[in-house]
Amino acid sequence: MNTKTSNTTSNTTRYDGYNDLITYLNEQVNPSYRGFLMLNNDTIINSLSSNNWKHLDNTWSARFLTEAKSF
Repeated sequence: MNTKTSNTTSNTTRYDGYNDLITYLNEQVNPSYRGFLMLNNDTIINSLSSNNWKHLDNTWSARFLTEAKSF
């Protein structure tokens, strides 16, 4: 397995669920946001204090796209 770490997020700005996202991107041949959501829904729901689902989706889709670009 070719394990990568993201250069887009510094150690000081990592967020809850960051390691789950990087692990998912490393383990999947064809990673997708939907696949990440299905495997990590508990992490995502618990990561933010917002009850606004659109806000959660916007936050995590941006995180996914940002980190996926570095792979």
